Amino acid sequence: MKLKVCGLSNPIEIETCISSDVDYCGFILNYTKSHRYISLDKAKELTKINKGNTKYVGVLVEPTIEQLNQFSELNFDYFQLYGNFHTDELMSIKDKFKKKIISSIQVKKK
Repeated sequence: MKLKVCGLSNPIEIETCISSDVDYCGFILNYTKSHRYISLDKAKELTKINKGNTKYVGVLVEPTIEQLNQFSELNFDYFQLYGNFHTDELMSIKDKFKKKIISSIQVKKK
C-alpha cells in the first residue's frame, strides 16, 4: 500500500510527511476554490524542501498549457490531473512535460 497526503501548504506538514515515510506529498496548484490551494510562488518555495524518497505530486484541475509549463519547472514527480482527457492527451502531456501522470476520473451522479 502507498500513502499520499494531499493539500499540503506549509513546511512543517511536508517535513512531517517526509520524516514519516509518506510515499507522496500532494499540492493543490490551480484550483482556487479549494481551501488547500497554494499559489505558484508558494509551490516554488515548498517544492525546494528536500523530499528524500517521497514523491511530489502537483494536483491540477483542467490545467491550461501555460499552467503545465509553469508547474513543470518545479520539483514535481507527478501531475495528478482532473478533467476530461483522452488517453492520447495524457500521453502527450507526460512526454512533453516529463512528468508521470495520475489521471483522476469524475463520477457523475444520476
